[in-house]
Amino acid sequence: MRRKTTWVAIIGWLAFVGTGIAQDAGDVPHKLVKTSTVQSSSVASESLLLPIKCDQDGKVYLQFMGDPMAPAEDTKSVTRISRKAEVDAQFALKDASLGDQYTGRDYAIDSDGQVAMLAETPEGYTVVRFDKDGKFKSKFLLEDRLRPFQLALFKSGQLLIAGTETPSEGAPERGAVPFTAIFDESGKMLKEVSLEDDKQFTKGALEGDSRYVPSGNHNTNRAVTLGESVSGEDGNVYVMRWASPAIVYVISPGGAVLRKLTIDPHEEEMRPRSLFLSKGRVAIQFADSKEPLLIVANAESGKVEGTYSANLELGGGLACYSTEEVTFVGNKDGKLALHFAQLQ
Repeated sequence: MRRKTTWVAIIGWLAFVGTGIAQDAGDVPHKLVKTSTVQSSSVASESLLLPIKCDQDGKVYLQFMGDPMAPAEDTKSVTRISRKAEVDAQFALKDASLGDQYTGRDYAIDSDGQVAMLAETPEGYTVVRFDKDGKFKSKFLLEDRLRPFQLALFKSGQLLIAGTETPSEGAPERGAVPFTAIFDESGKMLKEVSLEDDKQFTKGALEGDSRYVPSGNHNTNRAVTLGESVSGEDGNVYVMRWASPAIVYVISPGGAVLRKLTIDPHEEEMRPRSLFLSKGRVAIQFADSKEPLLIVANAESGKVEGTYSANLELGGGLACYSTEEVTFVGNKDGKLALHFAQLQ
């Protein structure tokens, strides 16, 4: 069995709080003002796995940990939650006939609400695709040279997959080398994509830099494993590396790196937690051990246009961002709740 991905579980609900961090002199973060809360009548508030995602209709996609004591990797389905906080659809790996041993990894949503999921099996990593109603469509096995951590969908149906090279007993250091490529719908690799900062991230991981690898472990790279890849409304994919400042590459369907955005929270301990896109804006949720922050920037230039903090009422799972509204996943009286807020 291949080495499993380390995912972050939300145990309880970490809330945004006020902070004095500023982008420029005199720039004080704005508040997110709650406008409404919708409580589910049937969905219990359980532990969740990151990332939490959203589609163009504002529906939320979650991976639940059925047993809070189970390993964080033990997830095998994605659940879509409507804006009324009720289950709208489920995308289950059991429908893909993967055998008895498989584990869900990252997932992606296209503009039509169709879902692709990464699954780890004894045979290797498999991409499983579902239609918008949760019906299984297709699957394919990825090449052995790639250990995938994120995927995103182009409008053409092609996929971008970000990960690392596969380590082996003879070359464990290969797991520190980032690998990003574009695949067609059958799993054929069309183009490997080179990202300029990946050499620096590889060097740091191989040297044991604690920003990129756990102590004593040189066969992984947190810049990749804790990053995120998201499909944009412009038809491109945005690949974020876990670094401070956050680095976001904009990649075309043909595999060209169109531009690089650098979003700086101005505090090294702040690391990007999630990435959102809406109407020409990039929104990144940063967090450290104390105070999360939401920074909104222009998706063309990377210029920061707004910095936001929130209050304890909003819950901790930022799920959706648009230029008009943000959605948080939270807990109310033991039930799942969606908290809606406006950017002031």
